[in-house]
Amino acid sequence: MGKLFVWDYHGTLEKGNDGTVIEITNRILERNGHKERLTEVKAAELTGRNWWEYFWRLLPELPPEAFSKYAAQCVAEFNAHPELMLKYIKPNDNAHEVMDSIALKHTQILISQVHRKVLGHFMKATGIERFFPEGHAFGTLDEGKSKQQVLFDYLSGKSFDAIVAIGDSPHDMIGTVNYLYAHPKRQHRDCKTEYKIHNLSDVLREV
Repeated sequence: MGKLFVWDYHGTLEKGNDGTVIEITNRILERNGHKERLTEVKAAELTGRNWWEYFWRLLPELPPEAFSKYAAQCVAEFNAHPELMLKYIKPNDNAHEVMDSIALKHTQILISQVHRKVLGHFMKATGIERFFPEGHAFGTLDEGKSKQQVLFDYLSGKSFDAIVAIGDSPHDMIGTVNYLYAHPKRQHRDCKTEYKIHNLSDVLREV
């Protein structure tokens, strides 16, 4: 039967996307007349979260509808200027090599908290689309579901020896075996997990 490897994208399979997020977020803050700015430190803390959460943390005094409004403006800015992503984002260290090894024996899917169309752009930018053919990459914002529910739906009618989840956030820890990743020199987030790693190659113990 083999194992199912469930990958997170942001903060896990890529590096550098914080630069894109910082530039776009600060454009929207300036455009809407706010003096606050997203810093590298704050971006690192918020990596992997929904865009509206960035504005909630930066501008907590605003009403909730403002966070959604600004997040939508960020997505529009991103779609209008895809070159910004290419300016910053790269595949994470060892990501391709690790997924190549896994693909020889096991199944891999990608679940990310973005829209599926946007996820396609990210996958292409980091050259990982070959690992996730049709039906193997999911954007939770299209599904309107949690990562756990998306996984549950995918598993319908399927059977695996184990589910290995790899991500950088508590909501990524949805497997029977979980690897919490953090970029080198960054702290892991606080959550229950079997393994905490700074190198994706450590996942190969499951292969």
